[in-house]
Amino acid sequence: MTKSTFVVLALLVWVVGCATAPATLQTDGGQLGLSAEAPETAATTNASAATAAPALTAASLDGAPIRLDGRLDEGAWQDAAVATGFVQIRPDEGAAATERSEVRVIYGDDALHVGFRAFDSDPEAIEGQLTRRDQDSFSDWVYVAVDSYSDKRTAYQFGVNPLGVKRDIYRYDDTRADPDWDAVWDVETSVDDDGWAAEFRIPYSQLRFAAAERQERGLQLTRNIARKSETSYWAPRSFEDSGMVSTFGHLQGLEGVESGGRMEIAPYSLGRLARVQGDAANPFYAENATWATGGMDVKYGLTGNFTLDATVNPDFGQVDADPARVNLSEFETFFPERRPFFLESANIFEFGIGDEDQLFHSRRIGRAPRRSADPRGGYVDAPDVTTIQVAEKLSGKTPSGWTIGLLHASTARETAHVMPGEGADVEEMVEPSTQYGLARAQKDFREGQSAVGVVATGVLRPSDQAAQLEAHSNAITGGFDFRHRFGGEDYSVNGYVLGSRVAGSEDAIARTQRAPSRYMDRPDADHLTYDPTRTSLDGLSASANFSKVGGSYSR
Repeated sequence: MTKSTFVVLALLVWVVGCATAPATLQTDGGQLGLSAEAPETAATTNASAATAAPALTAASLDGAPIRLDGRLDEGAWQDAAVATGFVQIRPDEGAAATERSEVRVIYGDDALHVGFRAFDSDPEAIEGQLTRRDQDSFSDWVYVAVDSYSDKRTAYQFGVNPLGVKRDIYRYDDTRADPDWDAVWDVETSVDDDGWAAEFRIPYSQLRFAAAERQERGLQLTRNIARKSETSYWAPRSFEDSGMVSTFGHLQGLEGVESGGRMEIAPYSLGRLARVQGDAANPFYAENATWATGGMDVKYGLTGNFTLDATVNPDFGQVDADPARVNLSEFETFFPERRPFFLESANIFEFGIGDEDQLFHSRRIGRAPRRSADPRGGYVDAPDVTTIQVAEKLSGKTPSGWTIGLLHASTARETAHVMPGEGADVEEMVEPSTQYGLARAQKDFREGQSAVGVVATGVLRPSDQAAQLEAHSNAITGGFDFRHRFGGEDYSVNGYVLGSRVAGSEDAIARTQRAPSRYMDRPDADHLTYDPTRTSLDGLSASANFSKVGGSYSR
């Protein structure tokens, strides 16, 4: 291990140790049961939105439980404070919404209940299309977004249209979004002569937050009216805003709320029977081929804001297939990640500026074996993918602003069976056993407008197996990054410094030097030196970026 690598890893250990230190929390109706005229005394409006973010006080569920039916006719809804006074961002920015909306929030022992009443002067014109979950459509929509960390950087957003089609989005870094995030929550809708309504039940187990006797969270309420191309917010937004989550209003009055035990176990078993025509002379062919396997996924909430994910022999058979793509270049194609285990909290592990920096590409874990077995004039029985034996991931954020992510995965040694034209069955290795590791830590300052972070990755393989396939025996990277917003949050500067080292046999490193992404052996590159006797390569990368991220230019 080089001195630079040791320094980076030591810094990472210090960051993780600091993150675990104690810290204090820092926070900045009609047929559906609600008449068209709501009591003014219960309303929380946006009259002072120009000078301060609006606030809504949640009511405690002390009486009978709420029946989730989309009708909002329980007495608890009538007594809760009302959020209203939505403001357009389009088509007429800053104007009052053309249709009235009322939202009430009630908190119980295990879930947050949100009643969203969308009044409409022309209920027959309400748009709703029936689609698959998370699919956008020409529909009216209502959304509830909760900044449970109160960090003005991350939020969990839940939406529904009049036909009950659900959408959930994880928002991070204030402006970015992950629509592939899926939570376990419930919602029901109803339509009547006054408009339509949505009744949400969001379990605390789906929100990450630190335990506190009295809590305040960020809250944003959104309504889209399709026929008018209108979007309005409870906490007003502008096209000149440089952020999204940082513009949220406040949800107050939460007392004694705990995330509770978060334990999800999903065992699976899978069997397959294949009856296809084949070559009768092929010793690996079976007219009735059977196959069976099993595994388990586990999700456990260690604390209110840290989650441990683990999987044993994961089943990715239900994941959507990658789209067909023709690549006639010498460079590999990077397909997006679709596997649920790796999608969970994937944003925590991001590093660098933009998407061009492939410091960690999770699709390499469990990919197709790197070598194709030589049939030697006979027949081959080879695996299609590399088996992921076990994988674990710890992720979360502390109340003091530390974001931590740790990931480990172990893949099996894969072999193919070759039956030459004449001779016995030969076993040939096509992929070495591999250990993958990733650690990421980041500290927010100034309510998330500034941050510094460190990262370290590692890939380890047995030297003898790696040499046999001309693969790296180990690959290590480490670095740090930063970001800072200033000038009223309209300007941003960010950057990173990253070092890397790969090691392996002479053949493996020579192959790396000759790869199309390097071509270190080309005669026109006097600044490069091709050395076929090397057993390691080191590299350094640095980047800085200055940009204007807010202001009138973005309209």
